[in-house]
Amino acid sequence: MSDPSTASGGLRAGPSSISNWTESAGRADAVLAEGEPAFTPGTMLAGRFRVVARLGRGGMGEVYRADDTKLGQPVALKFMRGTLSADVLTRLYAEVRIGRQVSHPSVCRLYDVVEVEGHTFLAMEYVDGEDLASLLARIGRLPTDKALDVARDLCAGLAAMHEKGIIHRDLKPANVMIDGRGRARLTDFGLAIALEGPGPQTFAGTPPYMSPEQLASGPVTLRTDLYALGLVVYEMLSGRRLFDARSFEQLVAQHREAKAPRFAAIAPRLDPAVERAVLQCLEEDVRARPATAGSVLALLPGADPLEAAVAAGETPSPEMVAAAGKVGDLEPAMAWAGLLTVLAGIVVATHLAARTSLLSTTALPKPPEVLAERAREMLAQLGHGEAAADFAYSFDWDRGHLEQVARDDHAPDRWDRLRRAALSPFVFFYRQSPRTLIATNRDGVVLPDDPPEAVPGMAEVVLDARGRLLRFVAVPPQMEAGRARDVDWTALFQMAGLVPGALRPTEPTWTAPVDSDGKAAWQGAYPGDASLPVRVEAAAYHGRPVWFAVLPPWAGPERLGGSSPLASPTPVSDAGLWTLALAMPLGGFLLARRNLRLGRGDQKGAFRVAAFIFTTYALARLFRADHVSRFGDELWILIRALAYPSLWAIQAWVLYMALEPYARRRWPEVLISWKRLLAGRLRDPLVGRDILIGAATGSALAVLYRLSRLAPEWLGLPPTFPETLVSGATLTALRHVAFRVFVNQFSAVLFAMVFLFLLVLLRMVLRVPWLAAVAWCVLVSGPLEGEPFVSGLVRAALLLLVLARGGLLALACALFVVFSIPEAPFTLDLSAWYAARGLPALLVLVGLAAYAFHTSLGGKPMFRGALLDE
Repeated sequence: MSDPSTASGGLRAGPSSISNWTESAGRADAVLAEGEPAFTPGTMLAGRFRVVARLGRGGMGEVYRADDTKLGQPVALKFMRGTLSADVLTRLYAEVRIGRQVSHPSVCRLYDVVEVEGHTFLAMEYVDGEDLASLLARIGRLPTDKALDVARDLCAGLAAMHEKGIIHRDLKPANVMIDGRGRARLTDFGLAIALEGPGPQTFAGTPPYMSPEQLASGPVTLRTDLYALGLVVYEMLSGRRLFDARSFEQLVAQHREAKAPRFAAIAPRLDPAVERAVLQCLEEDVRARPATAGSVLALLPGADPLEAAVAAGETPSPEMVAAAGKVGDLEPAMAWAGLLTVLAGIVVATHLAARTSLLSTTALPKPPEVLAERAREMLAQLGHGEAAADFAYSFDWDRGHLEQVARDDHAPDRWDRLRRAALSPFVFFYRQSPRTLIATNRDGVVLPDDPPEAVPGMAEVVLDARGRLLRFVAVPPQMEAGRARDVDWTALFQMAGLVPGALRPTEPTWTAPVDSDGKAAWQGAYPGDASLPVRVEAAAYHGRPVWFAVLPPWAGPERLGGSSPLASPTPVSDAGLWTLALAMPLGGFLLARRNLRLGRGDQKGAFRVAAFIFTTYALARLFRADHVSRFGDELWILIRALAYPSLWAIQAWVLYMALEPYARRRWPEVLISWKRLLAGRLRDPLVGRDILIGAATGSALAVLYRLSRLAPEWLGLPPTFPETLVSGATLTALRHVAFRVFVNQFSAVLFAMVFLFLLVLLRMVLRVPWLAAVAWCVLVSGPLEGEPFVSGLVRAALLLLVLARGGLLALACALFVVFSIPEAPFTLDLSAWYAARGLPALLVLVGLAAYAFHTSLGGKPMFRGALLDE
């Protein structure tokens, strides 16, 4: 770097800290020839550095090329001339301390400060090339394309520095090295400072390249470097400095002049976009300049703004991501292929369900409305026919029955025999009460044991799928005179399809769930299956039956055989939920707070995602809950129903604020359509394309999931545990189907975000993309019960491919579809009474695919013109 008198044309301006380090190679042969080098080639310094040659000499020191014999690589050694004062040593150490914080291909790396034999030198990266000042002095100006390439490198280097909160303060051609490949490198951190807010400022820099605030000894900001960047770019394009004043007063006057006319000499060969970018950098008002180096990079022609920001090491803004150059419209053939894949996937997955789903392999001849009426008739026959204030009913799986078959029966046709079994794994419960049934669970759903059977007059009936009695409970009155000795159990046996004479009396062993004063028990074989032992327990109160239960061998103390789920509720692993549950308390709030403080978080996007999470989950829970008419009781149901959506919405907001900026910085391409959707661009072709990609992949994954369940059978192994993802409540009422539709939207978005952020975290920690991808697949694969591990890995690999090619939006849509198909009661048997139950979910899936198909065309006709002409 030049001496101040040379750099500013003899300019002087009072007390200063003007840059005055040594020059790089190529400045002027006369300068290199002045004086003998202090170190001859071959000199060994600090037992490590072997001098090769002197590269440059300036007013304050010399620069040598040397070989680091320990690391086996070339370095540059910058020596300070004479005895160094404490202030200069402090400044030198500060330069290295600041420079070592930045690691970027467009920034020359600093290694260390070494003191040996009375000499102090700075060890830095050796750049085989020449500085930009020498290059301009030699050739005059750079071709426009080459000047823009150098400008982009400078923007990238400045962005890397600014990301660390460092201001260069002395950007000029002499501090820019052009290496042997033509890449530009920022050098010389002698005047660089950390951005720590306003404070006392000094006159620092090289005056012809100083910003107005530097000339006025005012506070400097990141935009100060952008002013110097504009001056350097102008000089590269024109071959001369923008400011050529010979005194400080002239320089200040030139700053006040309009700068646009100075471009007239190069305007004929200058792209107007370049001129606008440079003029914005040269605004006298700091606030009028571009906000960041990445913003300047985006203004330069010839590069996509998003790619430019990523190359600069910056975090692109959400608006920049949404404005990326991708169009995304599909050709009609591709759009039709995507739509047909979705429809075919639904049909094929439904067809395969006939062999994999328990719903399709189990006799379910009566709809819930018929069974509910049957239960009322039974209760009336048993003396409980008075009008009830409230009632509730639903299907459920007999968990104990299924677990007993899985544990004890290994025959190849064990699940096929369930269709012909005397007792079906489906059960149906009906409850009625003289008071309103108010559930106390968090979902507000009336269950067989919630609310507890504690109100006199409450009654419950549990039936099998054919309408035969399995259980009867009635809460006796609190006061009743007299005590009957004989109890007639005939009606209950008839309702259960049992023949009293075929069962032998035995000692009761079970405790009745309600108050009683008489008990009885029988045991024998269940009618229609001599190999199925059954036990009947009963209890009476004052001669009236209050409890009757048909207990097969798998009956346990839990109601209906237990309520624990048999399989994961959705065909993905639990890695996402564990990540969410652990990440937020451990670090999410701290990261979110940091991003808020630095202004990197997408607050608008986070709010919209949180609002979507709250809305969909709240609607799901409101559809699911059993509401009541009494205001006070309904209020508590609403509070419980909305509390969990509020909690998840807060979690989603924190997760988004904590990790979305890192995904936007390191992998912004996956967020383009997502950001456009959040911005309300519902008709954007890229949005439609990615939704179509996700829906098609989700349908394919649903088919793969069911094919994997058939694989053991093809290999001659016992069939896997059948699917129980279709819940009994979904078969009972359409409102529970609506619950599944809305809760799957909530789950899909939440899982998609967790999976994306998990991958970003793995890439940050492991630093090897393919290794992060493998680790991600292993964490996400988690095979379901009865599914081979390979199938889980294939599913994870396909989800990763969707994320990489279609982005976050495509991943969320794929998860929504793959969640919805197995959980909806789809059937190709249109005569089945539950065929209409899956219609709402089917309409949503087909509607989503149709919208994506139409939008992805971007206004193109659905068929080629030639086809229409024919």
